[in-house]
Amino acid sequence: MIKTVKFFVVGCLAVAAIMSCSTEKNTALSRGFHGMNARYNGLFNANELLNESITSYRAGLDENYYELVAVDPVPNEKEVESMYSPIDTAIVKCRKVITDHSMPSNDKPSLKNAEHNNWIDENWTTIGIASFYRRDYDGAMKSFKFIKKFFADDPSLYVGELWIAKTNLKLGKLTEAKFGLDALDKALEEEANGESKKEDNVKSGKSKAGKMNKSGGDSKKKSKTAKFPKKIKLFKNSIQKSPIKKS
Repeated sequence: MIKTVKFFVVGCLAVAAIMSCSTEKNTALSRGFHGMNARYNGLFNANELLNESITSYRAGLDENYYELVAVDPVPNEKEVESMYSPIDTAIVKCRKVITDHSMPSNDKPSLKNAEHNNWIDENWTTIGIASFYRRDYDGAMKSFKFIKKFFADDPSLYVGELWIAKTNLKLGKLTEAKFGLDALDKALEEEANGESKKEDNVKSGKSKAGKMNKSGGDSKKKSKTAKFPKKIKLFKNSIQKSPIKKS
C-alpha cells in the first residue's frame, strides 16, 4: 500500500512537472523538456529517415565516369519518386516539433523576437535539406531564408547561407550563389582575424576586461557574432569545386 502511494505521488509530481513545461515559460525546466523532445523525438528520427534515403539513393547510383562526377549528387525527377515517403515523413516530423516545442509558440513566426529552444533552428534546417533533395527548391529556399533571418546569432545562419548558395546553383542562379559563397568566405576571414587578434592580445598581456570608454562607463558590448561551424567548411569548399550540372 505504501509503495502504491509512493508511485502515485511520484507520478503526480511527474505529470505536474510536464504540465508546467509551457512553451510560453522561459524556464530551465521548460527549455530542457522541449529541447529534449525537439532533438530526440523529432529531429533525430527525421534525420535518420533523410540520411537513410539519401544513402540508399547514392548506393544505387550508376555514375558515368566519362563525365564530371558530382560531389553531392541529387536525384532527378524520376529517381526522387522512390524517396517521397521517407522525405515527406521527415518534413512532417520536424514541422510537428516546431509547432509543439517552439519557445515561445510558433503561431506567428514573423512576429517572434527570440527562440529559447536551441533545437528549433536544426529542425528548420532539416526541413530545408529534405525539401532540397525532394527537388522542392522553392520550399527549400524559404526554409533557409527563414533560418538566415531569424537565427542571425546562431551557427545555423551559415548553414542556411550555404544551402541557399547550393539551391541557387541547382536553379542556375550562379551570380546569387557566388554572392552567398563570398559572404561565407568573408565570415570565415573575419573569424580568423578575430582569433588572431585574441592571440596577439594574450601574448602581449592585454585584456579588454573592465575597459572603460571616454565617458567613464563600461564599453558597450558588441552584438553576438555566430561562430562558423567547422563541419561545413569542407562542405563549402566541395560546392565551390563541384561541377555545375542541371538535372
